[in-house]
Amino acid sequence: MSNDKKNLRLEFRAKRKAVTAEQRDITSQALVQQICTQDWFKHKHSFALYCAMPAEIDTQPLITALWQHQKRCYLPRITADDVLVFAQYNPDTALIPNRFGIPEPVAAAPHCAISDLDIIFIPLVAFDEEGHRLGMGAGYYDKTLAGLRIQKTRSLLVGLAYELQKASHIPQDAWDINLDMVVTEQAVHIYS
Repeated sequence: MSNDKKNLRLEFRAKRKAVTAEQRDITSQALVQQICTQDWFKHKHSFALYCAMPAEIDTQPLITALWQHQKRCYLPRITADDVLVFAQYNPDTALIPNRFGIPEPVAAAPHCAISDLDIIFIPLVAFDEEGHRLGMGAGYYDKTLAGLRIQKTRSLLVGLAYELQKASHIPQDAWDINLDMVVTEQAVHIYS
């Protein structure tokens, strides 16, 4: 990991951690409003999300909105090969903590091929004007989504973030996956 990325990760994790619980709740609801009014939301059916870590924007309000709009929702599971598979998530789906303590569907939950997902919402530590994403550093999403780069029609990759997570520049490695857009409480930043 480059020192630039390491330093940016520390800086933006601290910014994200400083957000109060009240600000987090307000931002989570604002994201739902931003997303549910977009044409790409209205015309898509299969959505991958994730269970948020404590400092991240709470994704449960968005998951609930997906269910209310009769959308199919999928959550990532980490496989033994350290890639993600996306398992169906309904209100009655059992979740168990993975090795990082993040809830994920049980292994028996039906999976969806990545190519069948319309929208993949992706967590991030920081993003920039070019649609570059700085993740937590393990590369799970980059490894999992690497095959999507070459497809002409592919899932829309959408980062979810606080506006304060916007950086002026994020250094890129060859394996980094760019985002199509980032949705914050203030704007929908479109890159493609």
